[in-house]
Amino acid sequence: MPDISSVLERAAATPTRGPDVERPLRRRRRRRIAAATSAACVMLAGIAVLASALQPQHRSGRVQVVPPPPAVSSTATSHGAAIEVPPGWHVTTKPLAPWLYSPFELFSIATTPLEQAPPLTVDPQRCTPPTGQVLLPAADCNTNQAACPSEIPQVAVDGIAPDGAYLWIGEWRGGLYQPGLRPPTFDGVTLHDLCALPRGLEAYGGAYRDGTTDFEVTMMFGPDAPPARRADINRMLDSLRF
Repeated sequence: MPDISSVLERAAATPTRGPDVERPLRRRRRRRIAAATSAACVMLAGIAVLASALQPQHRSGRVQVVPPPPAVSSTATSHGAAIEVPPGWHVTTKPLAPWLYSPFELFSIATTPLEQAPPLTVDPQRCTPPTGQVLLPAADCNTNQAACPSEIPQVAVDGIAPDGAYLWIGEWRGGLYQPGLRPPTFDGVTLHDLCALPRGLEAYGGAYRDGTTDFEVTMMFGPDAPPARRADINRMLDSLRF
């Protein structure tokens, strides 16, 4: 049996290394690193969520495209009259038939932008001799620039595309003898044929009374004009107010 003194001597032997004072410091450093790593992960996750919110929305693998707002009509006015013009139609800034006195032109509206033709130059000495007789045919001395006896402007006949259309509205001075009453709607109204035109163009017209105002309607269509052209004209005529 070992001697008690020898046992105590071995138990109280001199330590082979000093105390580990770095261990608490290492533990503290690991805690700080873990906390910093966790905060960085949270920040990166927030950035990822924000970036995802800013990305274009996808559905079924396709980018969602927001359609543009539908085009709206505009209002044109002339001599106290007003009309709603649908998108794709153009109102001239000057009359295309300035030679007309009655009916005088209120609106020229077409699917193609049109401009007034330059005035014709006429030699007064050749067209108005002292005797009062016209030496040249009337057509050679006339400032009328109509395409036919129905007074459709030549610039409209020349400028309308095969799939286009043209609307002319004029007002009679002093009224017209027994015109038809304005219909509640021009949808389904049949107008009478006007003069023959080149390039397969067709023209129709009619005169109507609205209260105390008598007005003239002329519409012209290209040979390839779709039915939507007439529908647009009907809506414009329905919107006409004096």
